[in-house]
Amino acid sequence: MKQTLILSLTLFSYLTCWGQTITEKLILTDKKDSFFLKNATHAFDKVGNYCFGVEKEGKAFFLTNKRKIEGLKDIRYTYDRDNDVSYTTSYTGGEEKGWYYKNTRAVDVYGPVDGKLEKSITSGTRGNIAMTTSYADTVCYYINGKLVSKNLKKELDQLDISNRDWCAFSENGNCIYYIKKDSLYQLFVNSRLIDKSLKGFYELHINDKGNYIYAEVRKPAGHDYQFFLHTPDTIMGPVRTAWESDLMINDGYYFSGDDNGAGYIVINNSLQKDVKDVSDITLFNKRNYLYRYKEGKDLQLNVSGKVYCYPEAAILLPNIGDKNEFAFYLLKDYYLYKVINGKQVAAPITKYGVRPTPIYISPRGQSIHSFITDDSIYLYRDNTLLFKPIVRDSGFYVESYEKFLPHIGWQHKARNGNVLLYVKYGTKGFWVFNGVFSKPMFPAREVSWGEKEKGEIVLGDFNDDRFFSIQKTGDSRYNINVNNRVYKELKGVSHIFEKSYFFNDKELIFYGVKGLSIYQFKLSL
Repeated sequence: MKQTLILSLTLFSYLTCWGQTITEKLILTDKKDSFFLKNATHAFDKVGNYCFGVEKEGKAFFLTNKRKIEGLKDIRYTYDRDNDVSYTTSYTGGEEKGWYYKNTRAVDVYGPVDGKLEKSITSGTRGNIAMTTSYADTVCYYINGKLVSKNLKKELDQLDISNRDWCAFSENGNCIYYIKKDSLYQLFVNSRLIDKSLKGFYELHINDKGNYIYAEVRKPAGHDYQFFLHTPDTIMGPVRTAWESDLMINDGYYFSGDDNGAGYIVINNSLQKDVKDVSDITLFNKRNYLYRYKEGKDLQLNVSGKVYCYPEAAILLPNIGDKNEFAFYLLKDYYLYKVINGKQVAAPITKYGVRPTPIYISPRGQSIHSFITDDSIYLYRDNTLLFKPIVRDSGFYVESYEKFLPHIGWQHKARNGNVLLYVKYGTKGFWVFNGVFSKPMFPAREVSWGEKEKGEIVLGDFNDDRFFSIQKTGDSRYNINVNNRVYKELKGVSHIFEKSYFFNDKELIFYGVKGLSIYQFKLSL
């Protein structure tokens, strides 16, 4: 079947609402039978390039605005929150030749390559992919289509072939990876050799600034394996394991694990041992951080290196700001208190003869909490009632954003101090971003992976210091919310693509369908 597309990269129109502008750019117009809209997976980059993966009537092909790759048997997909991969081979095959692969969210298709697909890595990014293949006695390692290493199988451990994350990307394409050459593992950052090891590297991370962290394995004679924890300017250790780690765009980082039976945490170049039950790790930046842990039976809070001890009490929702100010709720002897910069407010929080349910507290101690009585719910910011009393059985609830926001990229293990919640009250819903309520919105439905219904958030993200959501409010109608400050209504769009969006402090870019045409939408912030 011959397929034709009507292409245009120059047609623009503008939708201006409430002082902001949404720019529309026509990407392409499909045939009358909507062949590519109905039978393809779709990916777009920031400037409007595209790639469709098409399967129809036993045939498959990739189509980009630059080329068409035909003669494929099928296109398969592997997806989790960190990796989203398309490929034209099977995991079980070992002798297949001439197959292609891509990051499902990206427009570039790589190949042909031969052999078995052993390992793929995208780090949750929109434009990068690392691939490991094996064929006969050889193992090949590729980064964005470039062969970076070729090894004989007999020279490698099986973990090197199919299990270890030997590569990590940042969203803007920075890359940290290792390969094995002769008897040494060699570690590279953006193709520059930075380290070598006899035993290998783990927990690789790199951010958009090019900052990186990693764990190096050593085995001194007569000792168990040891891990040394690296940044560009610091080496910490040794510790016995490196189980978890994270690196933020603000350069804050941590490692944690077991150190011969006792726990440890390395955070922003500071090592603390003999800790357990570490939680609420918050990396506001390279200087300001906090985390909660136990030492013995006592609950402790470490705030940028200063430790606060609260025996026989619970620390709830700790938060920290840019000037190292911090606050949290303290639950002690039944009562709920505020603690601001380490000082407990003398009087507990109480009204209506009940203890409140904590919802949010800012680094400076402004709090949102609710009082629940037999028949009503009262929602307060400090001493100010936010809404009229809520009937208890009216469906009021507070949930994490994760149930409603279909974020599909890399999820940080640590927090950065920002808090996003969803509140439902009667027939209205609200985003609460750092304690600020949004305008009322249609009650949100939980994320689903089928056809989107009224109320679902079809596209959204919460990262760094910002969030956005696009909610379906009716047939071909959507409401856009950015940071609870910018609100837009979008009409006449029948579908919004879930995997192609670009979001920073200056603009939001996404793609949707009007009629038989695909458009790029750009909202300037």
